[in-house]
Parts: sequence; C-alpha cells; structure tokens
Amino acid sequence: VGVSIRGLTDEVSGACGFEGELDWGDVDEPADELFSDSTRARALLAWRPRIALAEGIERTVRHVEREMNAT
Repeated sequence: VGVSIRGLTDEVSGACGFEGELDWGDVDEPADELFSDSTRARALLAWRPRIALAEGIERTVRHVEREMNAT
C-alpha cells in the first residue's frame, strides 16, 4: 500500500518534464525496494488522502511553476 521511492521519483520527473538520469549514489537498497507508506499516518493521525498521488504531484508542480514565474 505504498509507492516505491523509484516510482515516486519517476512520477515527479514525469510531471516536471525531466528526462535526465537520476544519480542514486551510494544507496544501500535499490530504490524500487524502498517504499513510502502512509499506514502510520493513517493509524496515528486518522489521516486519509483526499487526492491521488499523481494528481497531487501535478498540482504541486503547477504551483511551483506559477510561483517561479511570478518572481
């Protein structure tokens, strides 16, 4: 019920239009075996996502682009 770190970086890269290669450096575990998981936040904080991850990333990218262009 999580997303791999590689999957997350792929989503963000795609939303930003980034086509380069990511340098994972000295990561001990492959990025597709490391997961982000909101289970603990759900249990401790009764938190639930209101929008899908991909949509949230898209919204964030658009917001940052607007802010950068406003300055």
